[in-house]
Amino acid sequence: MDDIRRVTELLDEGGPSPTVAATGRQRLDELIGQEPRTDQPKPRVEREPQRRRIRWALPGFGLVAAGAAAAIALTVTASPSGAPRPGSSHSETSRWSSGREVLLAAAYKAEAAPPTSGKYWHVRYLDIIKVQGRSVPGGGKSVQEFWYGMDGAFVSGGRSLTTGKGGLHKEKFPRATFELTDQKITLTELSKLPTDPQKLKEWALADSRRHGAPKERPADTNSFATNDLTELLYLAPVSPKVRAAAFRALALMPDVKGLGALKDARGRVGQGIAISGERYIIDPDTGFLLSWDTRVDRKSRSNVFLAVGWTNERPHVPAAP
Repeated sequence: MDDIRRVTELLDEGGPSPTVAATGRQRLDELIGQEPRTDQPKPRVEREPQRRRIRWALPGFGLVAAGAAAAIALTVTASPSGAPRPGSSHSETSRWSSGREVLLAAAYKAEAAPPTSGKYWHVRYLDIIKVQGRSVPGGGKSVQEFWYGMDGAFVSGGRSLTTGKGGLHKEKFPRATFELTDQKITLTELSKLPTDPQKLKEWALADSRRHGAPKERPADTNSFATNDLTELLYLAPVSPKVRAAAFRALALMPDVKGLGALKDARGRVGQGIAISGERYIIDPDTGFLLSWDTRVDRKSRSNVFLAVGWTNERPHVPAAP
């Protein structure tokens, strides 16, 4: 298989450096210590590029720091027609011999998805923060949504799964502007991303070196590049070919490990993948990223994706489950 032959086996250079890990701990401590504010969203904060490795904040985070057992029973929001749909892989673990094979299978499905259109690029996800042995303000669980408008509008919304309070935050840009690992990027720039996996990987590595810490270890550069590639799976409206290239480029990263069949926080079954110290659950039968989990010491964050794609639905405070 051509894709498998293209996968480059490289040495695993270990986890993030002490500086990068310390930055991640500091960022999570800041989030944990914040008082929950569900009625009035907090402004988004532009983080320093070297903090990208520990991806604690997504657009709209800070609207709520919430929580309740009801989060597990959250009803799936349907994806727009033709967009990748959250699903549950019913395949046996034995179908997949490696994490790279899972990524390549997901790439095949992503590439076959028809292009879609709409007024807003929309993402809905469940956000879960946990600290072992310590309570998180608001419970640490919330429903988050954001909408990127073709007219330059950006709207993020959240609702606490403990208090039920929610809110919206709105911004306006001169043109359609999106965000990848804290860097703003336009629709025109997204359309120029390479569809060749090796070239897309090189683009991500170059972006990492350009915006990362001055003296990063290669392992940290790979971690930042992995974040870039992963965010192309949901955060920006790239073409099916670019999204497929992102899956294949992830398969080219040096430390990909298969974890077998896993369940996300909603009970959906997918295939677990570990890359650069972070865990992903992917449904290779649909090419959909089910969840993205980050852990630093006793602290963890999980984003469980419920809907990704174009929509004409107007932004609104996320509905309670």
